[in-house]
Amino acid sequence: MSLPTTTPSDKTVPINREHEALRQLIESIADRMENTPDQSEAIGPELATLANKLAEHFASEEEPTGFYAQILEQDARFGPEIARLTEEHAELLGQFQSLTSGAMPPADLANAFGRFRQMLSLHEGDENRLMLQAYTDEIGSKD
Repeated sequence: MSLPTTTPSDKTVPINREHEALRQLIESIADRMENTPDQSEAIGPELATLANKLAEHFASEEEPTGFYAQILEQDARFGPEIARLTEEHAELLGQFQSLTSGAMPPADLANAFGRFRQMLSLHEGDENRLMLQAYTDEIGSKD
């Protein structure tokens, strides 16, 4: 039995760290919205920071040496799922841009942000399942 030269954790640690950093920032923003619902302008800088971090994160997953390319390198059958997740990136960014337009009353902003959080959480869950399946299959195929 040959062992893989890299372990799944070698490839997944960076993506998991990015997901955790995004979750922490999102929770911070959600807490501020909950505790100061009438001060949506005050969280503008945090929303801008999150917008930048989301765009960077999605781009890093999609780049030629990124997370999605690594998964496809393991097994091309994941192509349709990766295509769907890539499309979700655009949807998530579009949804988030509507949050930062400044056109929503604070209560609507909080509700829309909650929906965004839920959609992003589902997306990350799908990525985690894909990662687990791809690297579990990789290890299983090394026997």
